[in-house]
Amino acid sequence: MEMKLQAHNVPLNRQSRRQKNNQKSWALKFYILLYMLVTVTVICGVANYRIDLNRKINELYRSSQRMQREIHNLDCDIKALKVEKQRLSSWDNISKKIALYKMPFRASNYQQVRYFTVRNNRDGQIQRNELYGKGAVNQLSQATY
Repeated sequence: MEMKLQAHNVPLNRQSRRQKNNQKSWALKFYILLYMLVTVTVICGVANYRIDLNRKINELYRSSQRMQREIHNLDCDIKALKVEKQRLSSWDNISKKIALYKMPFRASNYQQVRYFTVRNNRDGQIQRNELYGKGAVNQLSQATY
């Protein structure tokens, strides 16, 4: 019988391969852990941003509601003041005040009466004529507006 001898490339140290695999697995675990931490951080950051954004939106909504109520109240006050102005400037109220304070009517002095006439010239100038009581015409000013 004859013996056959062949040369084999046998690794000298089998543990070195295990250590390399072990080192690879630790590195892989570290990168997976790092990836998970970054992912969780991003998700928490997005959730926190969304919560803060909702809070700001709600504050703006409440502020706009307050402003709308204030505008509504001011509109009601304006309407009430207009009604009061109409009531006070009505002829009935004025005649009552005249009778109450016994204020007789008298003819006006001609110097107290003024009539204004405003004309627009073709040149774009506005001419204002002021007429006094007895028909005297005073041309006070010519202004370009």
